[in-house]
Amino acid sequence: MTEENQNKTIYAGDSHTLRDTVVDKDGDAKNISGADIIWQLFAIGSDGEPTGTALISKSTGDSPATISISDGAGGIFDVTVDPEDTEDLSGRYYHVAKVTDGSGDIATVTTGYIYIK
Repeated sequence: MTEENQNKTIYAGDSHTLRDTVVDKDGDAKNISGADIIWQLFAIGSDGEPTGTALISKSTGDSPATISISDGAGGIFDVTVDPEDTEDLSGRYYHVAKVTDGSGDIATVTTGYIYIK
């Protein structure tokens, strides 16, 4: 199930850990042990929709990993945002996370806006 309106505020040039929880259609934690996760940040166009390619892209497949599953059974994952990722950004951006489970099923699990000050 997609958790929409997961809005956050962060400060440009700071280290950040963004924590999210994946839930099923009943609102219960979904087991994400062994899942592949990708998180992306996009600029927003004049229509309020994300534009172009991702400004920042993080995944469990990065080396070193920029997304860690901190509690697989509890559906919790953490995205590491480094200072250099945001040092030149300011304003409102759109973020999205997608999970690919062990069966190969892909689900958009969180969306929202990030305000970078």
